Amino acid sequence: MAPPIETPTKFSNYYYSSHPSLNERILSSLTKRYVATHPWHDLEIRPGALMVFNCVIEIKKESKVKYELNKKIGMIMVDRVLYLSTLYLHNYGFIPRTLCKDNDPIDVLIIMQEPVLPGCFLRAKVIALIPTLK
Repeated sequence: MAPPIETPTKFSNYYYSSHPSLNERILSSLTKRYVATHPWHDLEIRPGALMVFNCVIEIKKESKVKYELNKKIGMIMVDRVLYLSTLYLHNYGFIPRTLCKDNDPIDVLIIMQEPVLPGCFLRAKVIALIPTLK
């Protein structure tokens, strides 16, 4: 009778020690706390943002739902629903890492053909500045 063929134990131990089983990976991922990106604190305006800047969309074009950024938890929340025939004609958002006198980020109106979902991060070009009063 021939002796049994030995498999290299170094390779098999290496494989099992560096790759835990699927159940172990799932259980270990449940104990870890993942932190999401905060749309106001963690995103950059953009280097040299005088004419082109990054922004986050709060309200999509042709929407009757007004959203507002909750700065404490970093999520976009429903503020109210417009019940009349009024709707937002363009995408509306804010510039991250900015703060105005009313303790809100700088607002931006993004003029484009397609609606963009709330929470999306996009690059925009400045075409005008409109000072407003609340």
